[in-house]
Amino acid sequence: MPDSEAQIKKARAVYDATRHLRLSEIPPLDYTDRISLLTVAGGLRPVGVLEGEGLQLSPVKDAVINNGLFTSVTKAVWTVREPAPDFPRADLLAVLHRNRNREQPRSALWLCSTREDRVQLKGVQLTKAAAGNVLSYPACCVRASVNEDLAIDKAFLEALVANVGVDPVSIEKAIRDNVQVELPDEFGANVPKSTEEFPFIIHVACDDCLATRQSPSAKLNEAYKSFIQEVNLELHNAVVETSRLLTGFAHLEDKGEVIARVEALHRSLFRF
Repeated sequence: MPDSEAQIKKARAVYDATRHLRLSEIPPLDYTDRISLLTVAGGLRPVGVLEGEGLQLSPVKDAVINNGLFTSVTKAVWTVREPAPDFPRADLLAVLHRNRNREQPRSALWLCSTREDRVQLKGVQLTKAAAGNVLSYPACCVRASVNEDLAIDKAFLEALVANVGVDPVSIEKAIRDNVQVELPDEFGANVPKSTEEFPFIIHVACDDCLATRQSPSAKLNEAYKSFIQEVNLELHNAVVETSRLLTGFAHLEDKGEVIARVEALHRSLFRF
């Protein structure tokens, strides 16, 4: 928790300075970005990052600088993929990574408590593992996310090989043509589970964290929840209610009604 009323006051000032700015078109992601911002402003962690689909990052940058934070703008949160030494076709993996990076990545705004943190981040290309450590995510969840990325890459390439063969030129053409393939349903399953179980965390919780209320993610969720409650009760209540509304969302018959209620709640809190 923040060690002084001054840090709570600083977080409140940052919240008030940015609440008229939309960080994401998707309400739950907008809340997550605000929690990311406020936990740095309030001293719960030294570094955070906003992607926010590139929405209004420039005025956000000005607002947080005016309130004592340090910033750095990069093209992506992590720009280097983790190595996959056990993958049998490293050449195909290289083709995939090269073409993924071919597209212009959206901007990201790094938020730092100190000038020294900003200097250390400037111009650095991070892997997901390195970024997760910088952002104070639980190590177990970072490892799980990295492993899932590798599994997705492998499954995607295996599906492409089944469609177009093993020739790297054919694989590259398929990637550039955005050939669609079927991937296992379990990929990404922990994203909605994290929103339901731990709505105040910023990362995606791993299976082990989701299995117990004594996990690193559970403890972070409680710490961030208590902090946001102190900073702004309306924001706290909106995050809790949004999580409740989205629980079991994938199995609901009338998703439109839930989406409308989530968006209405978001509009009632932020008037963009």
